[in-house]
Amino acid sequence: MYYIKFYLYIIIIIFSNCNDYPLSQDLLKSLYPERDFKGILPKVVYQNSIILNKELKLNNIYVLRDKNEELICILENEKVSMADKYIMLNYGPMKYNYSIRNFEPEPMVETNKPFIIQEISFHKFEGDEYYSLFLSIFSEEPPLGFFLVPMIYRNGVKIFDGLNNIGEEEFLKKWKMVSYSFESGNTLTLKFPGGEKIKYLWKEDRFFRLPNKVE
Repeated sequence: MYYIKFYLYIIIIIFSNCNDYPLSQDLLKSLYPERDFKGILPKVVYQNSIILNKELKLNNIYVLRDKNEELICILENEKVSMADKYIMLNYGPMKYNYSIRNFEPEPMVETNKPFIIQEISFHKFEGDEYYSLFLSIFSEEPPLGFFLVPMIYRNGVKIFDGLNNIGEEEFLKKWKMVSYSFESGNTLTLKFPGGEKIKYLWKEDRFFRLPNKVE
């Protein structure tokens, strides 16, 4: 009798967790058209709600983990308005080692957070009433190996791609990571661990790189 009650309890927990899943099966099929999860759903490692569109409607943001992939999606009225997927071969938590100017694996202590899509933040461009989505993306590509770069999405459109925009920068090759700040005047500043900086100005719906100054 005890074992029957125990198994019933486990079944109730499983079904409760399934019912609590924030995305419908139809949404999952649209995000992963090639996958049949057979009850094993992508893990939700981040979720938030904020206005990210010109219509000033509330958006739900999710980061989903599926094996060595992380997918970020923005939903509006329970429909996908933006989705992007990032993949790493050597998936897992990494930490930056300043002495070797590179990343190295660290113990997996917190499993309920993204490892690829990091430092998620929201900022308003001057003149916008809605927020834009700022990310730090962890990646590995030859010949750089591991590196960390920013991504920016405005009104559901990627407007800055660190993988392409600064992938050939000597500062990135040297340090393998860059942090960012977004300041008044629509200025994006990229900061490298050695103190080097690159600045971009958002103007006429695009980023213009400002003259390089090593500070």
